[in-house]
Amino acid sequence: MREGKVTLPLLLTLKRGTAAERDAIGAVLKTAAQRAAELQADGVIAVDQVLEDRELAPVVELVQRYHGIADTNRRAREHVARAAESIAPFPDGPSKSALLAAADYAVGRES
Repeated sequence: MREGKVTLPLLLTLKRGTAAERDAIGAVLKTAAQRAAELQADGVIAVDQVLEDRELAPVVELVQRYHGIADTNRRAREHVARAAESIAPFPDGPSKSALLAAADYAVGRES
């Protein structure tokens, strides 16, 4: 959210939350967009200047409550497993190894 990106964890939270929770998230997004526009107009855009931790805290709590990150990670692992199954019939080699390594890296990295 600091970067103004609406990601899958946030989308899942919006889908699962109450109307009041969606409104609260919307208000934070609106604030972030306004501040980012102001900073850009001034020629300065620093991600940490857009939203303060205290402003993000309620959204982070909602994402945790609705398992947004955990479910996103689960979905990513499922996609990697399906991708690995799809290329399993191909002969082993550097290209196949690189694809599998890239997929494992993508789901293994910290957010």
